[in-house]
Amino acid sequence: MNRDALIKIRHMRAFDAVARCGSFAAAAQSLHVSAPAVSLAIRELEEAVGFRLLDRTTRSVRLSEAGAGYLSQVQRVLAELDGAHRFADDVQRGRSVVRIATTQSILTCLLPPAFSQVHARWPGLHIYPLDVATRDIPEALRNRQADMAIGVDLPDEEAFDCRPVYASYWHAYLSPLHPLSRRARPSWRALAGQRLYLTRSSWQKIERQLGPLLTLTDVVETTTASSGLAMAATGQGIAIFPGYARPLAEVMGLRALPVQGPTLLHALQVAVPRQAPVAAPLQALRDLLVETLAPLSVPR
Repeated sequence: MNRDALIKIRHMRAFDAVARCGSFAAAAQSLHVSAPAVSLAIRELEEAVGFRLLDRTTRSVRLSEAGAGYLSQVQRVLAELDGAHRFADDVQRGRSVVRIATTQSILTCLLPPAFSQVHARWPGLHIYPLDVATRDIPEALRNRQADMAIGVDLPDEEAFDCRPVYASYWHAYLSPLHPLSRRARPSWRALAGQRLYLTRSSWQKIERQLGPLLTLTDVVETTTASSGLAMAATGQGIAIFPGYARPLAEVMGLRALPVQGPTLLHALQVAVPRQAPVAAPLQALRDLLVETLAPLSVPR
């Protein structure tokens, strides 16, 4: 049998519970099952994945090195599943639900003020954010996983209405101890030889904007802006992300410096289907987001 058939949700929930609770007994209590049932689930999961997830002694249970890496993936799957259950519950209760595909940094740094206005205007509307990698946002809209998308290079096609919503300059986020932190506005040429943390989509977009005359030579790809900023906080490199990531960077103690020579814009769009498949005010919601966020953009 293939691995998908062997691994069940109960296996993942048992593994997550043991990792959180630190013992089989406590995990069993949290799941309202017996300790032998938890032990069996862990043993079956280890057999399915092919490596040890937990290091057990008579006194303690600890994650193995491989188990720690696997746990983060399991918790992400469980979070998505729990979100799907909440979405289904909202639909069953007759609430209007709008699924918005966008990135974690846009959700946390840019959208909260806009969402507060959304809730004030439509108290019965439930926003269900989908934390999606930048490169996957257009596909989430095309395959109907999302009702609305906010990101870059969104589909401006016959089936979708795509409009600009927010623009910001690219910023260098770096530790105050980094030698370049003393510059008010570092140039792209000054950054080109530095260790840079970028998502793949940001890297590709910047290289298209810079053209063939300048190449970023030491780039470390990160999956999210948050992880790139965290790496820059170690002082060993510089994270390059749009200006809207500044609130998250400040929490990590980083300086945010706009990059010049040339000054490049990072433009976000919001897209919705022209024929909305959900019973929600998608067009009006899109217009409210544009009205709220566009005035905060840098001048074009």
